[in-house]
Amino acid sequence: MRERGNEERAGAVKIIPSVWFQRCVRSAICVASFLVVTSAFSPQAVAQKRDKKLSYSQMRQFVLEAPREKLRRIGAHIVIGYDVAWQLTPFLERGAIGGIYLTKRNARHRKADQIAREIAKFRDLASGNTERPLWISADQEGGLVSRLSPPLPRQDSLKGVVLAASDPKAREQAVRTFAEINAKALSSIGVNINFAPVVDLSPIRTMKRDKYTRLSERAMSRDPGIVTYAAATYCKTLARFDVLCTLKHFPGLSKVRVDTHLAGANLVSRRDDIEGQDWVPFREVTEAAPSAMMIGHPRIIVLDPDNPASTSTKVINDLLRKEWGFEGLVITDDLNMGAIKKRKGGMAKAAIDSLNAGADILLFTFDPSALVPVYYALLKAYDDGTL
Repeated sequence: MRERGNEERAGAVKIIPSVWFQRCVRSAICVASFLVVTSAFSPQAVAQKRDKKLSYSQMRQFVLEAPREKLRRIGAHIVIGYDVAWQLTPFLERGAIGGIYLTKRNARHRKADQIAREIAKFRDLASGNTERPLWISADQEGGLVSRLSPPLPRQDSLKGVVLAASDPKAREQAVRTFAEINAKALSSIGVNINFAPVVDLSPIRTMKRDKYTRLSERAMSRDPGIVTYAAATYCKTLARFDVLCTLKHFPGLSKVRVDTHLAGANLVSRRDDIEGQDWVPFREVTEAAPSAMMIGHPRIIVLDPDNPASTSTKVINDLLRKEWGFEGLVITDDLNMGAIKKRKGGMAKAAIDSLNAGADILLFTFDPSALVPVYYALLKAYDDGTL
């Protein structure tokens, strides 16, 4: 994923009760939201004009005036980034955020204890307002994607760890050591979910216009067995520190030829081929270790040629939930990516579609101010009964 924008709780924080953490119970509640506001329009006047094109300030007014209980229920499904802490205050005070995304703009020129204290303040603001403890998320894979380094320790990629091992036993120990360092650092500042590991298989050919995905530098191996074993070891180790891992990017990007950060893309393969290769790590690791799953934006042509996987009922509900029996968290990849923004309806429609398809968490890696139309659309769909 790629973030948009400029690029503090002291000590370890364990906010996930172990049973809830291990089961990763997902909420069945659907979504909407809220935002900071100033407007002369009354809520009634705004509501009467809902079907007309509203100004930005009117949408903000409508969102802010939504019933608190509704915001709590729907906010549980939104993980959001920020530039400066005050941007999150009105959201947290209304219980309208399910989690917070940390990235390099939040870590630049700061010490780890400063970030930990800031996270502690977020939790204090959310305490008693949100439906469940906040997800505090990061993108700390190691190697190329090490958003919080510095101040957190900079590590090699898991790919480098796997390649450097001389045999399976050495590989397991190396991955465990890597994961312990990773988990201790994340837990010490309050992070409880990490968007790693990458379990896409290594691609044979690089993507066209591969500006951001750069899978050949991040994927561990072309062997699904090696990827599965390393990922399971990583996830089990993180769980010991109450940090949940996230397998990404389902359905696997090794055969996808276009960078979804930039535009829509297709996965054109027979189901037997991807089921026996690309899907193996996703399915086997989720059965072996506590793990969430991040859904990417390519269209899986054999399942749903019309919709990105992240918005597809056939992919999330029918395949992952019903066929695989996966009950953990399903998180969308960043909905600010080109494959979504260039799709008809953009981020707002994708947010509704994703939740209706069975996703639990909508990920927006940038600050709330840009999301007023998305929040408004979710609230409107909630009220209309279409969410």
